[in-house]
Amino acid sequence: MSTSSFEDLVETSISETLSKILGQIVWKSIGFFFEPKSLSQNPEAVPEMLSKLFGNHGKVLERVIADDLLDKVGVPEDSRRGYDFRGLVRMAKARFMSTTSSLTRTGPTGV
Repeated sequence: MSTSSFEDLVETSISETLSKILGQIVWKSIGFFFEPKSLSQNPEAVPEMLSKLFGNHGKVLERVIADDLLDKVGVPEDSRRGYDFRGLVRMAKARFMSTTSSLTRTGPTGV
C-alpha cells in the first residue's frame, strides 16, 4: 500500500472503480457535480450520492467500490458477507489503521 492516508485510499477506490465501470468520460462528468475528495473524507455519504445518481443500481456500485477498497487493505472475501457499505468501509478503515500502526511500531526495517 503506497497510499498515505485512508482518505486517499477511499478516493482512489471510488475514482478507479467508477472510471472502470462507467468509463472515463462518464466518470469525469459525474465528478463535475461533486468533489471526490469530499466523499473520501465522508465515505458514509457515498451510498446517498450513488442512489441519487443511479437509483437502485447504486447498490451494485457501492459493493464494487467496497470490494476494491477491501482488496487494497487485504480483508479476505469471506469476512465481507452480511455488511452494508458503511460497515464495509469501517472494516477497511480498521484494517488500514491496524496495518499502519503495526508498520509504525516495527519501523521501516521491521525491528
